[in-house]
Amino acid sequence: GNPARVEVGVKAWGRGKEAWHLGYWVFDGDVSNSNSRPWQLLADLLAKDFRHANGGTLPIWAMGIDTGYEAGAVYDFALRHPQPSHNDATGTRVYAMRTVVCTAGASDWHKIIASVSKTDAARKRQNVRIWKVGHQRVKSELFGWLKNLIPPEGDTPCPGYQHYPDYARAWFRGLCSEQVLETKNGERYYDIIPGRERNEPLDTEVYQFLCAALCGIDRFKDARWRELEEKVGTPSPPSEEAQKQPVVMPNPASRPTAGFLGSRGSDWLGDRGRGWFGA
Repeated sequence: GNPARVEVGVKAWGRGKEAWHLGYWVFDGDVSNSNSRPWQLLADLLAKDFRHANGGTLPIWAMGIDTGYEAGAVYDFALRHPQPSHNDATGTRVYAMRTVVCTAGASDWHKIIASVSKTDAARKRQNVRIWKVGHQRVKSELFGWLKNLIPPEGDTPCPGYQHYPDYARAWFRGLCSEQVLETKNGERYYDIIPGRERNEPLDTEVYQFLCAALCGIDRFKDARWRELEEKVGTPSPPSEEAQKQPVVMPNPASRPTAGFLGSRGSDWLGDRGRGWFGA
């Protein structure tokens, strides 16, 4: 967010980090008070269930919010919702749906979850922890996925492919708003491409990657994916045993062809293609 608005995107994830962008919202207004209209609209979005093409519905599993501006309002909003469970010995787990994750960026090329604030620091914020995301690590992975060729209609699942509706060109300029530069010492870093200062779409993607990691997407085994797919009526791929024999996969529905960039988002998730879960 910034002084005049909150911007939020919702993404659903599938096997192999294939992902579907479900909508992008811009809530205008003062964000310094967590009771203001933008925060109320954000709470309404968080409470929303998204319809799946196969008939089921999915809630938002986790929502990351940048604490870089008006941190106090972010903490107040987070305290009204579930937060991740963290133990220094066992790590972070997201058990409840509609969990709110307070986030900040960190310069890390190796880890998506760069760090989490210690217990003593959290106590000073009414026990609100901050999860720092390695934005360089995420951007490197995301931009790598964005180079994937568009999969042909009816093809099998495409790991890493990112599905987007037809947002306005300005949105995609924001998504691809940064480039890798190098210092005289050979250190690489991401910086804004001149003329593309509106990088909020990219920022929201970074927090979506963080939330997916906190929800455990990198640890999911086949049984967990099958459990999630069963909830929304999505056919699971053949088991390892079945994959030893030639199998013809069912054709997925066609990909979305329309979208928008504005103050509201679409709740119509028909024809979204292969199976996914919301996060």
